[in-house]
Amino acid sequence: MKQGAARGTFEPFIVGPREVALTSIDIARVVPGQQIQLKLEIGWEKPIHWDTGEMEIVVSRDTPKGPIIYWTQEACYEKCLMIDTYSEAATKDHHSYYLSVRSEESRAVMTGPYYLTYSI
Repeated sequence: MKQGAARGTFEPFIVGPREVALTSIDIARVVPGQQIQLKLEIGWEKPIHWDTGEMEIVVSRDTPKGPIIYWTQEACYEKCLMIDTYSEAATKDHHSYYLSVRSEESRAVMTGPYYLTYSI
């Protein structure tokens, strides 16, 4: 299952210091202990007035402010397409995951695509 938005389907926006939830995904009917693999895909660029862009990417579990299970800080000289994966074992029969971004100095423009995909 894949949740998110393709490039060109939304108006690009500045990512600021406040965390912005981009998308979420619900996974039902998993067996505790079963491996869940998440794939993150985020297209973004630096604002024109900065030499480099900078953005934090966060995935939290079960609620938007739930435990952070994935965190990274990305830098970009012009345009960037970040793709990464994360795996963990299910701890119950249902999980929700939330993909969020923030940029302390507003040094990122969300242009898309952004997707959160899972496989079991």
